[in-house]
Amino acid sequence: MNLIQKLGGWTCVDDPLRGEFCYWDSSKSIEPPPDVLRRCDADPNDEYCKKIIPYSFRNTGAGEGTENWAQALAYFVYPNYLSDTTIGLRSIRRRYVKKQIANLP
Repeated sequence: MNLIQKLGGWTCVDDPLRGEFCYWDSSKSIEPPPDVLRRCDADPNDEYCKKIIPYSFRNTGAGEGTENWAQALAYFVYPNYLSDTTIGLRSIRRRYVKKQIANLP
C-alpha cells in the first residue's frame, strides 16, 4: 500500500478534457501533509488558508502523490527542513517513511 492509499486523500474523477484526473482531497485525508502551515492546521477555514495550496498537494505528473511523498521524506531525513511555520510529520507519515527506509535493499 502506498502513502496516498494509507492516508486516504487521493481522489480520481473522469474529466471530459483530460480523461481520468486525480487530485488531493484534504477533506478525505487522515492527516495533513507536513508542509501545511500551522496557522492553517489550527484554522482551515481561515480565508488565507483557503487560497494557499501546500506544495505537497500538487501532482507533478510523475505519479499520484509524488510531491506528498517527497515532502514527507524531506521532513523525515532533514529535521532542519521543518520550520516553525509548518506542522511537520504526523504519525502515519513518519511510520510509513521509516518503514520504507528500513526496507531498502
